[in-house]
Amino acid sequence: MNKFLISNNFYFVNEIITKEIKDIDFLEFNYLKISEKTDIDLITNFLESLPFSDTKKVLLIEVEQFSIKELKEILSNSNENTQIIAVYYLKNKLDKVDTKLSNLFKNNGFTILKSDKVNLELVDKILKSKNIPVSATTFIDADNMDVVLNDIEKISLLDEEELINVKKYISESFDSNIFELINSILLGDLDEALNKYSHLKENPVAINRIVLKQLDQIRIIKSYPSSFKSELSKRGYSNIHPYRLQLMKKSSINTVIDLNMAVMELMKNDIDKVFNFETSILKIVSTKNN
Repeated sequence: MNKFLISNNFYFVNEIITKEIKDIDFLEFNYLKISEKTDIDLITNFLESLPFSDTKKVLLIEVEQFSIKELKEILSNSNENTQIIAVYYLKNKLDKVDTKLSNLFKNNGFTILKSDKVNLELVDKILKSKNIPVSATTFIDADNMDVVLNDIEKISLLDEEELINVKKYISESFDSNIFELINSILLGDLDEALNKYSHLKENPVAINRIVLKQLDQIRIIKSYPSSFKSELSKRGYSNIHPYRLQLMKKSSINTVIDLNMAVMELMKNDIDKVFNFETSILKIVSTKNN
């Protein structure tokens, strides 16, 4: 079965590839990995030839190396003897797959699999297997599983006393910076909020949208303390991790800003598309909740 993988980490892709090629005896003939711009003829020749002393061949191709037109040509030469695993690596948390690209593989019968979040269940298993007394939620804000695995290797060398302050050994991430930015805004700490924002290089429109979503969720929790779960669900906010939900509940109690005003300010930005996010931070932090 052909697959289109959308991932922000190599771990996910390697797990799938390892499974698919484990029964291939002659990998040098029956497995081809394309991770850079390559002549189309080389790929089509591989697809058209029969497996050598194996039941199948596997082609792994990183799609960002090719145009839609080139990918169409490659797929037109596919056959039942060769399994194609196409991969799109997400560049960052805000990156999305082009609809035309996604539809190309969908219309050609590919199974689409996505991995852009940290698998906390897997992280918990790895920590336990290494006897590291740290909660998996420590890594909830990590950029991807590759970063998590690298950080686990680092902290596995720490002693119990050092593990008390384990977060200082964890890699800084986009999500952690966003969380700290939002937390600074909620606490009315202008200097810290501006400092955290300065570390975020992504599109201000996208950052505005993420902060808007988080503040809106916290506003709902604050407005409906006894029924916030159902209210969040009504507004399309589902599948929030319990740990994250607990943090937002705490934030809804401790915040000093006017959440209604904050949401309205960020909604206006989302509509206008042209704005100064730092000015919005100043407005929100300066308007304290009465």
